[in-house]
Amino acid sequence: MHERILASMAVEAVVATNRCPYIEEYFKNKQEILLYDPQNYGSLNEEILQLLKDETRRLSIGKAGRT
Repeated sequence: MHERILASMAVEAVVATNRCPYIEEYFKNKQEILLYDPQNYGSLNEEILQLLKDETRRLSIGKAGRT
């Protein structure tokens, strides 16, 4: 896992990164982190747009990722 992921989570930022078995083992997708398939960036774009509109969910994912 790259240190940028952990550093971002430490400040409660929502992290979006490509799917990886190691990360999936430790974090819950769409609850603590946003995981995407590199062949389907469209779904990531849509998810980010939804998060920008939903502050409560965005803050919840950021906080959950930190713990």
